[in-house]
Amino acid sequence: MTADLASAPPRIPAVITASRTISAAAVAAQASVWRDELTVIGGTARPLLVVVPAHPDAVALIAAVTALPSWVALLNPDPTLWPKADQWPPGLLAVVPAGLTHQQTMAAQMGLPVHVLSPVADAPRAHDAAWAPLSGEGVVLFTSGSTGAAKPVFRSMRALLQGCRSRIAALGLQPGEGVVAGTSLAHGGGLNRLIEAMCLGGAFGMLDAVDHRAALAVLARPEFGYWSVTAHFADALSRCALTGPPIVPRVCTIANTLPRPVYDRFLARFGVPIRQIYSSTETGPVSTDGGPAADVDPESVGFLMPGVEVRIGDDVQAPLPAGEVGRVWLRGPWQMSGYGFPPHLTRPGDVDGWWPTRDLGALKPDGRLRLAGRIDDCVRTREGRLVNLAIVTGDLRLLTGVQEAMAVAIPSSAGTAFGAVVQCDAGVSVTDLHAQMTHVAPWARPRTLVQVDAMPRLPNGKIDRRACARLLDR
Repeated sequence: MTADLASAPPRIPAVITASRTISAAAVAAQASVWRDELTVIGGTARPLLVVVPAHPDAVALIAAVTALPSWVALLNPDPTLWPKADQWPPGLLAVVPAGLTHQQTMAAQMGLPVHVLSPVADAPRAHDAAWAPLSGEGVVLFTSGSTGAAKPVFRSMRALLQGCRSRIAALGLQPGEGVVAGTSLAHGGGLNRLIEAMCLGGAFGMLDAVDHRAALAVLARPEFGYWSVTAHFADALSRCALTGPPIVPRVCTIANTLPRPVYDRFLARFGVPIRQIYSSTETGPVSTDGGPAADVDPESVGFLMPGVEVRIGDDVQAPLPAGEVGRVWLRGPWQMSGYGFPPHLTRPGDVDGWWPTRDLGALKPDGRLRLAGRIDDCVRTREGRLVNLAIVTGDLRLLTGVQEAMAVAIPSSAGTAFGAVVQCDAGVSVTDLHAQMTHVAPWARPRTLVQVDAMPRLPNGKIDRRACARLLDR
């Protein structure tokens, strides 16, 4: 990393979508209006609960609230994903953008005082440069809830900045390079991409996760050398029709693992490998494949970031040899401060700074980290066999005609069985899939296959495991 990127203060970026471009000056001016507004009502002295809209104005909002001295909690605009009312600490002020009337009502029904932000100014005043974004205490983010209830995670602003700057260096991103994010700014992935754009001093692109043609219009802009996409989005981009000149990103990443067929299709379409990044809300960035494109290993999540340590095994004090699969333990400089809300934070399971993830993995001979599913994915069948559902999911994704799949456990009185939800090409039936699995041992085959037109997904793009389980339990 250059000295400039390591030390330069973050800058508010221009925001680019398929339909509009908002200059950095306009974003900063609107942020200044909202920061002053929140200061007047006491935002400097109390923590804020901020509903982050799926809208370009979210950038100005985050710039404003992260410049206040206290901490902020970022909420998805979907109230069904909010924690229950009894989970909030006292003293919170809910901040809701104008126009989100349902969210305003829901926050009030939870007993929270609500401040409705003033509408976006048509001609905002000049930006007061005396303040800086990302200078506050920190941010509470919520885990995805893919395997259980969402947990509040507090990350200090210093830890967020350090982690993002480390990832910038690992990926070889350049000053002024624009960043495109395919996830909500209320989640860690989207927020980190925004912070990286601020550190790089480049533009920030927001994608329409539904309209892929509109997304391609953003991705084709010359400002953007860094794409960050979800597996679902990468799959859609690899399949949709392309018109106009070739679109070639310089660097493209995805959080965690990507099905190999999607990786191959994307590489064939765009000529650039998707580099897999391993990170979580709790740990921040862990690893990535930041070397030359020709050396990217699609079967791993890359090399560890500087300062990050990993041990593999059930007992962190007795790690397994390289190559053997076990629980992934992590220790690093930008981990979360704890679960909950300041000042009452907890780190359950922490052993001398080592964090017990729910991931299974192994270290490859070259030092890269390979993930092998989740601990929760291992089930013991009624035959007494131990089955890793991540392997079952991976095998299903390799079947001809399968676009996406997810294997999940189905508890029953006779033990634990498992089934799978699959999304297939037109004309491919469940019968076709069963016929392709004759080489798999009977105890390793999903008991039930449910075919869907589209996989159920969480707001951050991950497959909703609990929704899959409900489909199989009908």
